[in-house]
Amino acid sequence: MSQFVNEGLKIKDKDVLIEALKKMGIDQCDILVGENIHLRGYRGDLRKDTADIVVKKEAFPSTASNDFGFKKTANGQYNLIISEYDTRANSKFKTKLLQSYLDCMVKKQLTTQAGIGFSFKSTEVVNGKTVVTLAAKGLGIGI
Repeated sequence: MSQFVNEGLKIKDKDVLIEALKKMGIDQCDILVGENIHLRGYRGDLRKDTADIVVKKEAFPSTASNDFGFKKTANGQYNLIISEYDTRANSKFKTKLLQSYLDCMVKKQLTTQAGIGFSFKSTEVVNGKTVVTLAAKGLGIGI
């Protein structure tokens, strides 16, 4: 039985985190939201570890052995709670999650900043740096 580990993330917005998970293809019915929800181990057993947002292991049937979750810390950021085994089996998950979170956060910021004249198109990583593509509204050009 592998232990669950806490991995710090610079994620603070719960709604954007949930949207990022859905953007990654995780179905809403596989995302549990609450307080102190127990994570399940590979046998379906309830573990002592709890989270505020839990992604059921069924969301990744071929690669996840355990549930994983996100626990809000005292500083308002969410830590990823994931088993050591699943960390190795899903080595690119954290990178994909952070990229999806960034995409969703940029979209949120652009939609809440009414009238700034730009719309979100995409983000991608180029040479280790995140590039955000925006389009100027009404001008037909991208930045």
